[in-house]
Amino acid sequence: MPKLLQLGNGNSQTAGPLFPNLVTLQVFDCGMLKSVESAAISFRNLTTLSVGYCGGLEYLTSYSVAKSLMQLTTLRVSFCRSLRAIIGASNEDDHDDTGATCEIAFTRLQHLTLSYLPRLQGFCSGNCIVRLPSSTQLDVIGCGIELKISSQGVLLSNRKPERVQIAKPEIAEEVDDNGDGEKEKDEDVGTSRQDIEDRQE
Repeated sequence: MPKLLQLGNGNSQTAGPLFPNLVTLQVFDCGMLKSVESAAISFRNLTTLSVGYCGGLEYLTSYSVAKSLMQLTTLRVSFCRSLRAIIGASNEDDHDDTGATCEIAFTRLQHLTLSYLPRLQGFCSGNCIVRLPSSTQLDVIGCGIELKISSQGVLLSNRKPERVQIAKPEIAEEVDDNGDGEKEKDEDVGTSRQDIEDRQE
């Protein structure tokens, strides 16, 4: 669905989410989608979230929605070229002018896979601590960051060092030791020239 702008109707007047018991959400090929969060979807029972080929995504979900993902066991995000963070601020409630650190715990997460996200700068866009079980399997492929879980269960994110291309050394020119304007030739070439002169005599 390349023209999909949002999940659900933002102007919906229903009393609650349309899918209160949703456990699996897969979003693919939605190039204009900006975020997967929606008032039409309850994330409280979600166990699997898979997102791929959504080039318009800059972040996956907001802090407030991320805090509701208490049942999440599997998170996969791949081939989203504009994605800068998995969790990002989307409204005033997600901004904290005091500079206080927020904390989000995915206590049941078992698998976290991030693949080919070239602009990814971190798991969170702001000052936030993310906690995961130490047994969580981390797979990070083709991204600009590295992830690991500390002994305290905190998810650590580091930028990968940029590759430095080492230029090949230039081959030095042969020195003219004879002073006759010609570069010194190796013995094999000299011998071949002498052989030719001998034959001409």
